[in-house]
Amino acid sequence: MVAPWKIALAYGLALLVAFASERLVPAWSGVLISAVFLYLPFWMARDQADPATTWGLHLAGWRRSLGVAAAWCGGLFPLFALAFGGYQALVLRPGSGAGGWGVPVFERARLERWDDDLYGEPGPDATGLVVRARPDDRLEIRNHGAATARIRIEGPMAERGVATRPPARLVPRPGHGVVVDLPPGGAVQRRWPAAGHVSVLEPEGEVLRAPTGRALGPSHASVALNPGLGWWLTFVLWQLAMIALSEELFFRGFVQTSLNARWTTRWRVLGAEVGWAWPMTALLFAAGHLATAPHPARLLVFFPGLLMGWLRERTGGLLAPIVFHGLANLAMELLVRLHAAR
Repeated sequence: MVAPWKIALAYGLALLVAFASERLVPAWSGVLISAVFLYLPFWMARDQADPATTWGLHLAGWRRSLGVAAAWCGGLFPLFALAFGGYQALVLRPGSGAGGWGVPVFERARLERWDDDLYGEPGPDATGLVVRARPDDRLEIRNHGAATARIRIEGPMAERGVATRPPARLVPRPGHGVVVDLPPGGAVQRRWPAAGHVSVLEPEGEVLRAPTGRALGPSHASVALNPGLGWWLTFVLWQLAMIALSEELFFRGFVQTSLNARWTTRWRVLGAEVGWAWPMTALLFAAGHLATAPHPARLLVFFPGLLMGWLRERTGGLLAPIVFHGLANLAMELLVRLHAAR
């Protein structure tokens, strides 16, 4: 049995790492948080025999666990998608109509993403023309040099439209794509991922660079910028193998099981024997999300936390909550992209 002070210490350390890493090293925060959630429980329970099995980290009854998780996903996800679209239409974007936030738009560009090395902020010593993908997948080209640059953007990237940020300005050049003058500090932005080509016309010898400083192509060559769909495979694996696994091990495995051993009162809910550890773990799970993004809406994860806690008790293991957790994050990412205002 894990002592209460160990549960409190583990929870406090996990929140501290989440809060600090998200602000100090955001590019590595996900890895650091997952590592803490995975390894801290085992350190706290290092004197116990086989704590992983006690916490439900096993594959016993895996067919039943997958079936229960699939049933809940199939029943809840369509309802949530309708509620999500209704909220966008009635609250966030009333009167938006077809193609607005109330109606999902199934366009390939909404599902594509740029190469990972384009994401991130340029360092303080960045020079020249830096191509950066923002967190919302909008592509931005900013001049960090000392002289005005002129670039040409061709392909669907130009046909769909670009936006400039002063002191940058568009130069009319019919039939030759979009030409942009970029004085120092100027930027041009593409509204969503779409394949295209960018050429540096002036100054001579200038190249396009990623935020890391890596040259994207030789000088005066047309650089192809092509987003893709391959990132979804990485995203799914990351959500299931890291995010869902680590969070479920910590909360539904370590915390909920440890609290169940302390609070022995039980009652039956939809075929699962649950106790006070069930809502308490969901509450701690929701409060923990405030460490990375302190917004009241983050507390809404209390409700899926309740369901994942129920899945833990109903199936006797962590497989069902891990699968539901990962697929729920995937569904949320998909809905946000299909409803995003462009």
